[in-house]
Amino acid sequence: MLGVGSRRTSRLHNMTVDKAANSTQTAALRYAPEYTHDTAAQHNGNDVVVWLGNNGKLTVQIDTGIALTKAVTEAIGDADDTYARYMRGRAHYIMGDSLKANKDFQRVVEDTKNTVETVFALIFLGRQEEARALTDSILLADSVEHSERYNMACSYSLLGETELAFTTLEEELKDGYVQFNHIRRDVDFAPLRGQRLDSLLVIYETQVQQRIHAFKGEETKENSEERVVEIPFTKAGGVTKVDCTINDLPLNFIFDTGASDVTISQVEANFMYKNGYLDSRDIVGKKTYQVATGAIAVGTTIILKEIELGGLILRDVRASVVETQNAPLLLGQTVLQRLGKIEIDNAKRILKITTNQ
Repeated sequence: MLGVGSRRTSRLHNMTVDKAANSTQTAALRYAPEYTHDTAAQHNGNDVVVWLGNNGKLTVQIDTGIALTKAVTEAIGDADDTYARYMRGRAHYIMGDSLKANKDFQRVVEDTKNTVETVFALIFLGRQEEARALTDSILLADSVEHSERYNMACSYSLLGETELAFTTLEEELKDGYVQFNHIRRDVDFAPLRGQRLDSLLVIYETQVQQRIHAFKGEETKENSEERVVEIPFTKAGGVTKVDCTINDLPLNFIFDTGASDVTISQVEANFMYKNGYLDSRDIVGKKTYQVATGAIAVGTTIILKEIELGGLILRDVRASVVETQNAPLLLGQTVLQRLGKIEIDNAKRILKITTNQ
């Protein structure tokens, strides 16, 4: 769920035009619990973080399931506004105090009409049909704000309406919502978590990255001069291999114009993760692909912060981790399309890349 006054960086154009500075970069009022972790090791001891707007945050440790303390409701205190009352009810609900939770939810329903808070209060009061009807009516309104559509996707998710949840969420993504990690952490989307959600987010993350790169490229295009970069390669087993560095790690890749992505094997991925060349923030989802034998396999999708090839540098490159030990390292189209015009001189064993970098 998105709270009142949530951070206004949910549209791409907000990232590329001049705006008045927001020194705190926080919501004016946002109590929504979130799961958050920075490294894989923290998965065994996740925190629930309750952001308190400009007043900081409250972190509550959980070991199994969700075990909140009274600190949550004490931090919220006597809820005088509808949103705060709803979130206090949500905290009581999570702690298993249904009597106090229902009291807050009932008060929200009594004090509001046709609002996002009303929808969620109805859901947690068990009044599913009323909540579903109100969700539908909000989305059918003449104008729907981005936060309303996002929250109605959350509502459908909690109501078990999986297809409607995905449809509504994708409409929000198409409209330019880019807080992908918020979607991954939002507890309202817990019923949707899995390969389908991961794949959907990867699609829109990639589109945003491409638009940002294109935006930056247009800024520098006029000041760039075309040049030719020559990169030596070797032949082994009928394939072309080139040296490059991935996140500062030297590796030898197969130069494969037929591959769609950069791919690395599970062995290299584990080495990179254990030695700090990758971290959990670089892992963005799952993807299905076809291997050389024609079989369909599932791999992990990651973002490589930097690839250096013959002095050319590409940043934020999508790649796939093939979940087999002996998979080859491939440089595919996610790199080749961004390099420029490529010629292969087999006589001199040189790749000639015409680029504006």
